[in-house]
Amino acid sequence: MNQNIPTGGLSDPGYLSPGYIDVLFVPARDGSRKQEHSERDLLVSEPSLPSTAQKKPPSTLCTTLSTTSGYSIDQYDPERWIPVGTRAKNTNDSRFDTKKRKRDDSNKNDELKDFHQKCWDSFQYYLDRCIPVKIDGVSSFRDVSLVPLKENNVESNSRSSDSNNINMQEMNQCNEGVLCHVASLPSTILDTMVTVQCAFTTETSTREKPGDSLQELDRAISFCTYDENFSCPTFMGQEDQVTSEMTLKEVISWKRSKSHDFGASNSDRSNDDIVVTMAVCVAQEPILTISSSSDRRGTYQYKSQIQIQLDGRVNKNEKHDESVTISAAVPPLAPLAAILRMPSFLLLGNPQEIDNNTNESSNIIIHDINLWHAPQNCCTNAHYDDRDNLLLVTEGVKTVEMCPPGCIEGSPIYSEHANHPALLRRTRAIALDCQSKQTILELKRGRTHIVSVAAGQALYIPPGWWHRVESESACTAVNVWFEYKDASQQDVPKHMVDFRHRQAKRKYYEQHETELATSYLEMLRREQQRSSNALDMYGSLSCFSCLKKENWISLKEMAFGDEFLDAESEAAFVNAFIQCWETCINTFSEKLGDKSSPHELRELTYIPCFAAILNAFLLRIRLDGPQERRVLVRMWAQFPLPQQKWPRATSFTNLIKHLEPSSCYVITDAWERHASAADNPDYNGMSNQAEVEKSYKHFFNMFDDDCIEKTIRLHLLDSVETWKKEMCNSLMH
Repeated sequence: MNQNIPTGGLSDPGYLSPGYIDVLFVPARDGSRKQEHSERDLLVSEPSLPSTAQKKPPSTLCTTLSTTSGYSIDQYDPERWIPVGTRAKNTNDSRFDTKKRKRDDSNKNDELKDFHQKCWDSFQYYLDRCIPVKIDGVSSFRDVSLVPLKENNVESNSRSSDSNNINMQEMNQCNEGVLCHVASLPSTILDTMVTVQCAFTTETSTREKPGDSLQELDRAISFCTYDENFSCPTFMGQEDQVTSEMTLKEVISWKRSKSHDFGASNSDRSNDDIVVTMAVCVAQEPILTISSSSDRRGTYQYKSQIQIQLDGRVNKNEKHDESVTISAAVPPLAPLAAILRMPSFLLLGNPQEIDNNTNESSNIIIHDINLWHAPQNCCTNAHYDDRDNLLLVTEGVKTVEMCPPGCIEGSPIYSEHANHPALLRRTRAIALDCQSKQTILELKRGRTHIVSVAAGQALYIPPGWWHRVESESACTAVNVWFEYKDASQQDVPKHMVDFRHRQAKRKYYEQHETELATSYLEMLRREQQRSSNALDMYGSLSCFSCLKKENWISLKEMAFGDEFLDAESEAAFVNAFIQCWETCINTFSEKLGDKSSPHELRELTYIPCFAAILNAFLLRIRLDGPQERRVLVRMWAQFPLPQQKWPRATSFTNLIKHLEPSSCYVITDAWERHASAADNPDYNGMSNQAEVEKSYKHFFNMFDDDCIEKTIRLHLLDSVETWKKEMCNSLMH
């Protein structure tokens, strides 16, 4: 095995685009592409297709009819329309007599099952081969005859709304017509707080290296063609992403009341427009999600608890299953599940393998259903998803640029953002050795699909496929992340082999990361103890003439040792360390004064001495101990705020830069564990989260200097990446 763990995607992708995208559709009675829709297809509006194009023969290649602003019409894939079969009976008409419907149930069920099988067989072709496919007329891929009649709406809606806190009258309004706009959702849902991803843009901003921002790098590896007058903020789902919260109603009205229309040219903007630096790219919020305790154990024998009925309704499976539970924290938008109507003939799996009692499929396991709304033109940077993804656009238009695994080098498997390109990583440890922009474009050429998805349409994105999504203003979508499991699938497609290997390594690392980190830190602690005598020479150095020898010896004895420190011993060390540090800082400040240069301070010998002591101390922290972890979190806030920036700023920065990767890992892991822990949250009147925020802010920005903050942050990120790389290589060997 190679010494370095592969970051993924450097081999031949093994896939060539046929030059078009397949579009599955249900033909009308006359064989045309025109679709019939139910009056109550919630969150699904008519496809954005000009009437002149409705009658084109399905066997020919058709041009794209809906686009976004960032791509040229010539770049889009032609569409090859493929019918899935003709519906034997028009079940879209929900107004026929109820008694007649009951008499014809047996015949209709046979016809419906046959049609369901045709839909599934068509969809399964693409699932087996892991290639994308577009679906037109999403509402046609379910049994709309099961939609309640108007006179029965009250009874059915009351059952649905009781458990989801949706007003019955609002539900009636939803069911009476097609919801073409997210603003038409019930007020209960519109008033829900959702997470929004933001981007900061300024027209007058300057950069040290033009053309090297994350947004521009992302566009450089894309085939988008923005002109210089078009601004489209990019949501970068990495460490530098900016998240906030606001109500869904506020998100919808954000563009017209808070900022420019980022899709408009500068010449079209009036002087009365309000210019702000923050652009709300997208609101993303889970509607339903499942979590499994079995993932960490490597066990996958479980059943989905998110069920879809034949008419597209989404239900929770109340059957108890120890391996999977609906997430304990109910998503804020869970009430929206009572309104959704999904394409059941695609997401129920093979109708021959569906359990008639539980309505569960052995082919499809649904993990997440999410709502996405873009209040203004925006795009996500290139990334891939671990699971199969069905993206259903309900309002507006999205353009998706897709390429198979292997075209882009992913970030390392030990990264929290492993599904993002290594080229877009800010950490130098990764950026120094990754694909060039030219290599990425060469691999993507001839293997990329660019697809426009309008309201009423859907797009299947296979797992591992890199995709970049651009949304037009006021675009809404629902996506389903699911797992496709089929025992008949024997051969993995060639272009998916490397991705499957990468996922296996990543899951193995995640399962053993905590155990490995503990043993690795213990090994380093023993090595530090053996090398502790090397610090005896520092006691005679002139730089410690300001300290009493016994204080330095005591500090060293507290730092080194084989055993973990308890909270009391930790606190004693922290107080002694800061006291000695302050003594040295004050002494050298008096000697050098304000005329000292950063270069002179960099040579001071007391900094590596203190760093060695601090490295040894951090290896003795018990990260799984609440009280011990709290002492470390509070340590950084105990450093006195400087009355003058120099030499304190340079000294502290160099102290952090002398820390070992293991020490940087301990610091960041303590923050993460303490913030998410529920142990004694109101200790001394401050919650865990508040303690971490105070410690974090003091650590990075106690000198109120952006340059110093950036230096410390980059060193910490690089060091943690180095530490995880060492652990990962050790584990894989």
